[in-house]
Amino acid sequence: MLIDHIGATIIDDHLGIDYPWFYMRHIGRVAFPIFAFLIANGCLHTKDIKKYMLRLGLFALISEVFYDLALGNPINFFYDTNIFYTLFLGVVCIAAFKKIRSIVNHELLTLICAVIIVFPFFAVAEFLFTDYAGAGVVFIYAFFVLNPESRLSRAAVSVAGMVWFYVIDMNFSTLFWFSLIAVPLVMLYNGKPGFSRPWLKWGFYAFYPAHLAIISILVLVA
Repeated sequence: MLIDHIGATIIDDHLGIDYPWFYMRHIGRVAFPIFAFLIANGCLHTKDIKKYMLRLGLFALISEVFYDLALGNPINFFYDTNIFYTLFLGVVCIAAFKKIRSIVNHELLTLICAVIIVFPFFAVAEFLFTDYAGAGVVFIYAFFVLNPESRLSRAAVSVAGMVWFYVIDMNFSTLFWFSLIAVPLVMLYNGKPGFSRPWLKWGFYAFYPAHLAIISILVLVA
């Protein structure tokens, strides 16, 4: 992600160097499938999904200022918004599905609800033009609904999501092949919690707005 953002802002927009920008943007395609899986997996294991949503929503708003500045856009919280908006909407969609699933005690009705419930969140992401837009929300949601604990399911969702992004939406692109690097990485997860400390968790959250803030400063002085 960091490599991608440097390529998209400093290298391309200000230095105008073609080839590093090309490869840096391609390397960046590995990030989102991993983010999408980790968000879905987080929804599976979180002790409080409401706090999870609150954290993502808070960092979406904090990050938007620096996101717009880094890209040279006017600051706008309702259009062309950052990836935290997508992650937030994905978690809210999952939370809504979990609530309905706990109420509806019927397999077919649950399946119908699972399909229907994603549409309003897809629409909001499209309206806000979030990073990866409505497809990104569906991607996160699909990881959860189709069981993030299954390696086969992870692989299927990853490939299907990347086909949607880079083959259907973009009429194919070399970005597709780079995005597939994420598939074995997602499949390697063994379902066990890794090293975790509060400072590490908050550090990962803070890294996104922090690196955009630094890029914003570099863009301004470049």
